Amino acid sequence: METEINDIRVIMKETYTRLVSFKSENNQESFNKEFLKILPNVAKRLNSAVSNGKLNKGMFNPNDFTDQLFIEVYDNIAEIKDENELHAFLYKKVDQLLEDSLVEEEFDH
Repeated sequence: METEINDIRVIMKETYTRLVSFKSENNQESFNKEFLKILPNVAKRLNSAVSNGKLNKGMFNPNDFTDQLFIEVYDNIAEIKDENELHAFLYKKVDQLLEDSLVEEEFDH
């Protein structure tokens, strides 16, 4: 478990630096490719929500969330100070997107 945490930290640090660089160059294609490297870690959070029954498997597509995450990170990378904030930002944003989806589903019913 400790090795996995350290691996995530290294990946986040390297990815954060590259994301900032690609954003400053307005290179969205490279930004998106770099973001894909950390997406599996975030996807675990989404899959956990589905497996825990928080999200209805048939009503939510994880790709909808990941598309929104791309946009959120790209638009807000300048406010994210370092890789630790990136990690926290991603998980907070996933939680917010999940909550918004649950509220929307509840409202629709």
